[in-house]
This record gives sequence, structure tokens and C-alpha cells, in this order.
Amino acid sequence: MDCRAPAPAKEHMTLIDTILLAALVGLLIAAYLDSRPHLQLLLAADPEQPSDHRSLKALGYFFARKRATGAVKRSGTLRDLGDGRWQLRGELPKSLNGRRRRYTRNFHGTKREAERALAQLLKEIETQTVLERPVTVNDLLDRWLSEEVEPTVRHATYLDYQRKANTYVRPLIGDVKLVQLTSVKVEQFRNALLKRRIHTAGKARGGKKKVQEPAKISHTTVKSALKVLSMSLNYARRHKFIASNPLHDLKRVKWQGNGKKKALAVDELTAFLQAAQGNYWFALFAMLSNTGIRPSEALGLKWGDIDWENGWISIERKLTLLPGGVFTFDDPKTEDSKRTVPLSPKLATILQAHLKRQEELRAYDEELDLVFGDLSGQPADSRNVLRRHVKPIAKRAGIKRSVTLYSLRYSFMTHSTNMSRAPKLTSRVMGHKTVTFSEDVYNDPDDEALRESTAHMDAFLPDPDVDSEGEEAA
Repeated sequence: MDCRAPAPAKEHMTLIDTILLAALVGLLIAAYLDSRPHLQLLLAADPEQPSDHRSLKALGYFFARKRATGAVKRSGTLRDLGDGRWQLRGELPKSLNGRRRRYTRNFHGTKREAERALAQLLKEIETQTVLERPVTVNDLLDRWLSEEVEPTVRHATYLDYQRKANTYVRPLIGDVKLVQLTSVKVEQFRNALLKRRIHTAGKARGGKKKVQEPAKISHTTVKSALKVLSMSLNYARRHKFIASNPLHDLKRVKWQGNGKKKALAVDELTAFLQAAQGNYWFALFAMLSNTGIRPSEALGLKWGDIDWENGWISIERKLTLLPGGVFTFDDPKTEDSKRTVPLSPKLATILQAHLKRQEELRAYDEELDLVFGDLSGQPADSRNVLRRHVKPIAKRAGIKRSVTLYSLRYSFMTHSTNMSRAPKLTSRVMGHKTVTFSEDVYNDPDDEALRESTAHMDAFLPDPDVDSEGEEAA
């Protein structure tokens, strides 16, 4: 009798052996992949040292890996420094140029506590809350200016923010840690700015320097400094460096100066332009008051931008002055600022006379082709024009309040709107996107316009000669 097992059973055993062999190979491969960091460390050790010194424990390294839900995996190391001191190290995402980056933190405690701290560190790296976290307000300002402001705004704007940060924010709270910047701290910072006095350099007369009393910072300057701090804190909040912006919790301050009239009255504007006749910059003042363009746009205007035949002026650029006497020609402030404005016949005559005077004084540079260049044809500094010409002219005209180049732009918006009753057209000439902004910021109705607004309602009032009470009594 044949007692041998049937053939199918032998084939079944062969299939099981194959499955077991494949599983064993898989386990070996997994073990090899999991031990690669350990093997690298062993291979990097000095082979001349005894084997026990090349062990992982002797080297003081323990490896950990945080497995994220996605495909990204962050690894870290835990190094024993002795006496309960540990060094935690985590791999940061690579920089834009592909270089590896690491974050290191020291810890004191037991091994189990250090392992938990390493796991927390890897979690923070995954949520990007540990990447180059600024510690103080100075650190935040440095990062905000370099990472967000400089790449996204004009260079002149960047320099202005940098100056305000260095002048007003850093000296008072620059060393304060972000975690300690509470609402009380920022409130004290604001109050200190309101009380702070600054020293201004006086002019030297007769070999002696004029001594000037320190002046308080204006409310406008305080608002600008708070704006810079608030923008940097908003940047920190978006990057999860802080939970909220402490400036948002401050009580609103009623700032002084918001109710002051910025536009010149009719008699003031007339007196100013009459007193400016004969001045080299009279054409500039006439242009600003007649068209309402920005001073920077006027100083960047070229003769080639004027269409004498059809009576139009093309606004294509603006002049930007940088520290050190450097200047650039940039695009206008917004897309709506690229526009054409009408050239009135009287303004055209004034500009032609200005061109003739430029040629007589040899104040024209063919390469720059500037309409309002200085006496050498180079770009003019608006601050010099304000200090040496606008202020003295306003004083001769008997105007007691402050007058700037922007006062002429405000005056155009106010008087042109009052006379034409078409704020939409005036806003377009000024290069604003909406009429609402022009009306809220620039339009400053004079007393006559206010009187007219109520005079029209007289038509609904009864004739004052009729004694209505007497008629009822009769």
C-alpha cells in the first residue's frame, strides 16, 4: 500500500514556504532602512577606537523621527551632554537655495523628559512656529523690514518705515521681548511718544550755532510711529509669533489737528499766487493749483509729456528722492494715477513763459527734459522749494497758517468741486480711484459753499412778510 502524500499537498507546502520567505525578506529590508541613521553614525566614527566607544550610547546620540500625516517627515537628534543636559536638534525645511538648516535647543532634565521635549520640538517645526522666531521687538523689526517691506514696496517707502522704526520704536521698546509686549507696554510706549521731545539742529549764524529748544513730537508723527509698530506686530501675528496684536486693544485717542483746514481759502490762494509772480517756481505753483497733480508728479514731468496742440498733460512718472542726493523716476502711486489732465489756455501760456526762462538761464537739460528742474536742469528737491520759496511767499501774502505744496492740491479739489459741482471729474483729474476718497480726504468746503448749501432751501420757506399768526387770529 502506497502511503506517500498526494502531489497537491506538496505544492501547497511550497506556496507557504514562498510566502514566509518573502515576508522574511521584507522584514530584513525594513530593518535595514530603519537602521540607516545608526549605520551612518557608526561608519563616521573613528575605526581605530575600540568598538565599545563606537556604540550609539557612548557617542551620546539618540534618534527620533516625527511621522506627519502627509508625506513630509521631520527628523531630530537627542545628544547627551552629561549632568542631565541634553541638546535637541531638529531638521528645518531647506532654504530657497537648497541648503540644509537645523534648529538646536538645549534642555535640562531626565532622558524621558528630553525625549518628550524633542517630540514637541519636532511638532513645532512641523507647524512652523519655531522657524527663526524673533525674540525682541528689534528682531521683529529687522525681519519685518527685510522680509515683507523691502520686497513689496517702493524703496523710498521702505526707507521711511526704517527711519521711523529706528527713530521712535527701537529706542523705547526695541529690547522688550515679544512675549512680554502686552497692552500695558504698548500703552506706555504711546504715552512716552506723546511726552517725548526731540532736538532739532539750528542754523549757524555768524559762526555760532543757534540753540533751539527741544520740541514735542506732533500727533501726526506719533500716529506714524504707532502705524509702523502695528504693521510689524500684524506680521508677527500672521506668522504665529504672537497670538494677537496688543495695539488693537488700546483705547482710541482723539488726535489733534484732524479738524484743521488744509485747503487755502479763495482769498488766500489768490494772494499766494499773486505774491509768487516773478518767482522761478511760479509755473510749478500754477500747475499744482490748476490741475491738482501731486508735487512728485509735477517734478517728474517732462516737456515731451505736454500735448500743446490738443491741450493735454500726460502723467507717466513721479520723482523719488533718496538719501544722499540720489533720485529715481518711478511709476505713479497707483494705476489710476497714470492719466491725462487738461491743459487750460492760461496755464499753457505760463508754461511757455517758464520754458523761455529756462533757456535764458540755461536751466534746461536736454537729456532729462524736465519741466520743473532746478537751475542746472537736474531734479529738484521739494523740501528746498518748500523751505526757500513756499514759506517766504506765504508770509509775504499774509497767510498766517502753514502752507505746503500739497496745500495747492487740496485747494484744487475744494474750489474746483465747489465751482463745477462735479466731484467725479475733479477726482479723476487728481488720479483718485474713488470719489469717496477725494471727498473725505481732500474736499474742504469753504464758508461760501456752506452758505449756498442752505440758501437753496429758502425756496421751501414761506414769505416772511406774511403774518400767518395774524391771519389765523382773524
